[in-house]
Amino acid sequence: PLNEPEQQQYKNERYAILNEIRQFIVDLIDIDCIALIRWSKNVPEFGKLSIDDQTNSIELNFLEAIIIENIWRSIEFNQSH
Repeated sequence: PLNEPEQQQYKNERYAILNEIRQFIVDLIDIDCIALIRWSKNVPEFGKLSIDDQTNSIELNFLEAIIIENIWRSIEFNQSH
C-alpha cells in the first residue's frame, strides 16, 4: 500500500496524464475543425450564406464529419492489415 504522500503523488501524476490526453484530443478536434472550415470554403454557394448560417452549418455537421472520418480511417486500417 502507498503512504499518503505517495498516494498524492500518484493522483497528481494521473491527473497530469489525463490532462495531457484531454489536450491531445482537443488539439485533434481543432485540426479537424480547421480542415472542415477550409473545405467548406470550396463548396459552391457556401460563401453566399450569412456568417451565422455558415457557422451553424459547420457546428451542426462537425460531429458527423468526425464520425465519417473515423469510419473511413477504420476501413483503411482494416484493409491494410
